[in-house]
Parts: sequence; structure tokens; C-alpha cells
Amino acid sequence: MAANILLRMLLCCVLLLVSGVSRAGDATAVESLLRADYSSVIIDGVRNQLRKHLDSGTLSPEKIRRIVHHPELEQLCHIGQFFRYASQEKAFSTRELRDRTFTRWLVSHPEVFRKLAHAGYAQQSSLAILYRLWNSADRDLCGVDLNIALGACLIADVFTAEECIARYGFYHDSHHHGRCYPQADSLEPWEWAVVLRGKESLEDLAWAQQFIEGKNIKPEQAGGNLPDLFPTVKRITEESASMPGPRFTITSPSLLLYTEYGGVCGAVSKGAAGFLRAKGVPAYPIGQPGHCAFIWKHPKGQWLIGNNIGGWNWANGGNKLPWKGPVQIISALCAFWQGPQARESSLMYDLSFLFPESAACGTAASGGVPGQSLQLSGLGALTLKR
Repeated sequence: MAANILLRMLLCCVLLLVSGVSRAGDATAVESLLRADYSSVIIDGVRNQLRKHLDSGTLSPEKIRRIVHHPELEQLCHIGQFFRYASQEKAFSTRELRDRTFTRWLVSHPEVFRKLAHAGYAQQSSLAILYRLWNSADRDLCGVDLNIALGACLIADVFTAEECIARYGFYHDSHHHGRCYPQADSLEPWEWAVVLRGKESLEDLAWAQQFIEGKNIKPEQAGGNLPDLFPTVKRITEESASMPGPRFTITSPSLLLYTEYGGVCGAVSKGAAGFLRAKGVPAYPIGQPGHCAFIWKHPKGQWLIGNNIGGWNWANGGNKLPWKGPVQIISALCAFWQGPQARESSLMYDLSFLFPESAACGTAASGGVPGQSLQLSGLGALTLKR
């Protein structure tokens, strides 16, 4: 009896050791892949690694689910999707990946590429900016600091690297000194990118934080109360932020000028969204028939309309989301991401796009039904050879 127990314990130890060695080997393989530092080589390497697992044995939906839930293979999907977004069919090199400490940190923090892939877009300089922020943070980023840093990496299409780093520094300090609303504690990088993309200068944002501090506006009421800060003019011909006159020396009014001169609905909504962004809350203006409103994220997580007269049904204009669609899609998508199958769906999506030759097969097989096309293209992709 004792001998059997000892044998079972020994067998468990061996299995754990083998599992640990296997995972260590997988992590080393991912590190080596990243150190290739050339986007096209990394994407091809990801595809080859995934094919090794997909081509072994009979392919089935259950097998695909097991593969995408395997930690290292899941990370490969996210890495491949990130470089696909960043390259935009133009190969590029990221020298920062030659730093073994940096690549080891990336591999040991799989949430980095998962969050970047989830953002739906990236820039060729994204990892270079992250590398600088990582070094300035004593080679460790986590929690809210990591999410702000990744958000800063996503705005390199509209700001220089120095500006991205400066905006990170502003919101990093703001959060650590309690100058942000509580929404900032749980924002994803793509939501931080909405905050960081605002056109306001850092000086303007700092002034706005101080201005709001004296108004005692509660976070959950901010979307409704902030529009009251701006004088409303009755006619657009009056000198205001909506119709700048001689007293305005800039084409894009500051938040200070919004509060001094006010304007019609556009000035009110743009100003309110700017004040919310100053407090670390994603917000941006949207259109309604004959009106400009704005949407913002409530502390409880839902997105609401501020300065609203037409509701969601009449909202129009572009959205600031990583996913294409009408303005209204933000409420549906945020609800979807709380669901139990959201992560698996995202992985299937990433996996299907790593095999672009499958797109036509998936759409044809589904009879052109969008909902089925996504799943079938993800499954069809796995059976094709290059």
C-alpha cells in the first residue's frame, strides 16, 4: 500500500517536471521568435508554430478550442495579430526586441500582446515607445501603469514618440496623485487611447483638473453636470468657441476659452468631453440630427450619452472604437466582452486572420452570413496549406 502511494507521488512529480520543461521550452521558443525583430519573419514564425499543432492528428472544433486555450499558443495568436496590425502589409524592424530582458518580460507578461491585439490597431513604433516607457519604469510595468503605457503606444499615428511619452507621464502622475475619476482604474489600453488622443495640451488638461476640483462634480454625475460649465449662446453668429472672433487667436479653442465664451451644442459637447478626458475618462463628441452630443464611460462601466436630445437611435458619426461600426456598437460590444465566450471568440478571430487565404473560403462556406463567416473562416483557415 505504501509502495503504491509512493509510486503515485513519484509519477505526479515526473508529470509536473515534464510539464514545466515543456512550458519553459515553449516560452524559450516564443522569445527566440520575437528576437527575430522583423515583422514578416515573426508573423511567418507564428503561423508555422500554429500549423505544427494544427496539422497533428484530426482537425475538429474541439481540437481548435484546445489549441487556442493553450497559454503559449494563445500568446502566439496575439503576437501574430499585433504584428499584422502594426505592419499593415509593410514589413518593419523593431530593434528593441534584441534586448533579451525586454523580450523575456514580454513573454512572461502575456497580457501585453493580448491587450494590444484586442485594441484592433497598432503602429510600427508601438513597441519602441513601450520599450522606452518600460525602461523608465525600472523595467517593470503593471496594472494601471501598463494600461496607460499601452494606450500611449497606440496613439503614435497622431503624436510623436516624445509626445506619446509625455502624455503617458501626465496621466501616470494624475492617476497616482488621485486627480483622475475612478473609471481610470479599470480602463483597457484602447480606452486609454481614446483619452490620450484628445487635442488638448498638457497645460490645458492640468488647468481643467484644477478647475473641476473646485466644482465638486461627482464622477457618476459628470456627464450630466459638465455641460453646465459652458455659457450657451443662442445664435452661432455670436463670438464664442463655436464662432471664434478677434479675441480668439487659435482655431481649436482651449478648455479655458470654452468656459469663458461658451458656444452652441458643438462647443458644449466638445468641451465636456475634453474635461472628462482630463480626468482620465474616455469621451468624444457624436452627432444627432441637428445637434452635437457626446458619449462617455460611466464609473459602473456602461457608456452613456451626454448633452443628449435624440438618444442612441438617432446617434451618428464615427466611433473611437477599435472595431468598425456605427456609434451604437459601443454599448453592444462592451456588453459582449462581459460574456463567457468573448475571449474564445476573440482568439478565433485572431487565428482566422493569421491565415488570410481562408477568408474567401469561410465566407463562401457560410453562404455570406456574417455571423457564420467569422467562425467558419477561423475553422477553414486551419485546413489550408500555404
